[in-house]
Amino acid sequence: MKLLPPDFKISKYGITARLVNEIDAEFIVRLRSDARLGRYLHASDGDVEKQIQWTKEYKKREIQGTDYYFIFFVDNIPQGLCRIYNINENYGTVGSWICRPDIEQNVPVLTLILTRDILFDILKLDIDYFDVRKDNKKVLRCHELFGAEKIGDDGDDFLFKLEKSIYLEKRDLLLKFYL
Repeated sequence: MKLLPPDFKISKYGITARLVNEIDAEFIVRLRSDARLGRYLHASDGDVEKQIQWTKEYKKREIQGTDYYFIFFVDNIPQGLCRIYNINENYGTVGSWICRPDIEQNVPVLTLILTRDILFDILKLDIDYFDVRKDNKKVLRCHELFGAEKIGDDGDDFLFKLEKSIYLEKRDLLLKFYL
C-alpha cells in the first residue's frame, strides 16, 4: 500500500479529484443532508461546524493512510464525494459515494471509476470490500456492471467484493459507454 500526499490531486476522464479539506464542509453537508441523496448513507445532521470538526479528525486518518475522502470537480465545479476507508495491506472499502443530482449522467459512474483507479492503481490494493443498502437498486445495478461479487448480507446491506482483475476488465468496457 502507498500513502497519498496531502496535496494529492488527479485528473482523468474529464474529472479532477482531490482530498477533502475543511473548506469543503458546506458542500459535504449540503449533499449529505439532502433527504433524497443521503437516504442510503449514515445520517448527517446538517451542521457545518460539526463537519469541519469531523474533517479535522479525518485528516489524522488520512496521514496514517487508513482513510481518504475525495471531492470531484468538473470545470472547477464540485460534483460529488467518495471515500476509500478500512484500508489494510491489500484491501480497502470504497463508499460514502454521493453526487449532485443535477450533473451529467455519466459523471457519477466516472467518479466511481476514478476512485477505484486510486484504490487499485495508485494505492496498489487488490480488493474493494463494500456494502450497499438492499433497497438502493440503482447503486446495486451500478456495482453489478463493475463485476462486484455479492458475498453476503448483514440485514440492511448486501456485502460485496470486487477484485482488481475483474475491475480492470470491466473498467475498459464501462469507459466505452461513459466517456
